[in-house]
Amino acid sequence: MQAIPGLSLFESQSSKIKPFDKTGVKNMERIEHEEGRFYVAKDGKDLAEITYKRNEIAGELVIEHTRVSEELRGQGTGEKLVQTVVEKARKENLKIVPECSYAAHQFKKHPEYHDVLSGDGSQPN
Repeated sequence: MQAIPGLSLFESQSSKIKPFDKTGVKNMERIEHEEGRFYVAKDGKDLAEITYKRNEIAGELVIEHTRVSEELRGQGTGEKLVQTVVEKARKENLKIVPECSYAAHQFKKHPEYHDVLSGDGSQPN
């Protein structure tokens, strides 16, 4: 497990993520990163996560699932996790396929993410 506290969104796999307090999320732990997922944990328990797989041939990150515990729900945690994957894609010059319905909704809600949307750039269904 690798903690990613700090101010910049993505410099490398060991880089730092913006603190949650700047997005209005209160009482948050830091985002952690393991290959294929970003997550928030407290006392050894995962409270939120977003999982993705990397398609090297297509140059894509496929967001598979987003889960937020009741404890963190309604605080912007899921949105912050999607934003973290978007920043990873930008840094690594990859596109995103939002297979997860929550991530697809975030791409509809945030047109500023469309630069990393895979395909012709149209909004996901």
